[in-house]
Amino acid sequence: MGVVWLSTVPLTTGLAALTQGLRFFSTLVGLLYLGHQTGMFLGARMGGRTVDAFGDYGPVWWAAVGLGVLAMVLHLPINERPARLARFEAAGS
Repeated sequence: MGVVWLSTVPLTTGLAALTQGLRFFSTLVGLLYLGHQTGMFLGARMGGRTVDAFGDYGPVWWAAVGLGVLAMVLHLPINERPARLARFEAAGS
């Protein structure tokens, strides 16, 4: 993920703009970025702790696989239609 972690930014920001509109876009993207950075910090920290505890990277890799599958399942129900605020902005302009 270290090489391609920014590859999701255009997709995420585009989805945020489409579904939530542009009025609070900067704040929303800032919060999304903060959440991603916090998750990466916790992942690196807990990965290091796991390697220290078990002396092996195996549990870390399997945890990454499990979290990737969980992320996929959580993203399946995303509705890519404009939400109420985005529709209100579009109607007002």
